[in-house]
Amino acid sequence: MRRLLSTMIKCNQDLPKNSLVVDMTLEKAAQLYENQVLTDTQRFRKIRLSESGLTLEVRFLKKQPVQRLSESTNSNQLEEKANKFLANDDQTINISQAALAQFLEDTGDQNPIHREAPYVLPGAFLLEQVSDRLAIDYRRLHLRFYAPAVLDRTIQLMVKGRAIGLFQAGKLVAKGDYDHDGCLYCCRP
Repeated sequence: MRRLLSTMIKCNQDLPKNSLVVDMTLEKAAQLYENQVLTDTQRFRKIRLSESGLTLEVRFLKKQPVQRLSESTNSNQLEEKANKFLANDDQTINISQAALAQFLEDTGDQNPIHREAPYVLPGAFLLEQVSDRLAIDYRRLHLRFYAPAVLDRTIQLMVKGRAIGLFQAGKLVAKGDYDHDGCLYCCRP
């Protein structure tokens, strides 16, 4: 997976260094797509990359909004969603500075928000962490990012049915879902 993430970073070297990932979808694809930019507007870029049976779609916010890294990202609506998720069983994710440094080296990520305090964790790194912790062999994994997660704070991973939530200090960082081959039968709402 890290080779695919490295390719994603290399394909977006022309973006500002402080660009943010809005959402990511990782799919174990039988069909391989050509690497391509799907959309490229003034505000967003969406790309699709394939390698070794994995397809990654990523949407980037080209310009980092100031409020994205401030406390104002925590609206009442996000806190209500967090409270619903936090009532369930969870797993904790603790990221060391060494693990972050290794990820940044492996992928070639030079974004300064990942390399300087408060060390915002890359969305791709969080996607990888969730992928590694899912107890089921998924076919598609999607995460949408709402707020930054930072190094040296525990992240809670919540999985309820097919829904996934990532929280830090009780605040929603990302949410998403996954599908697996049996989803038509076992994961109906």
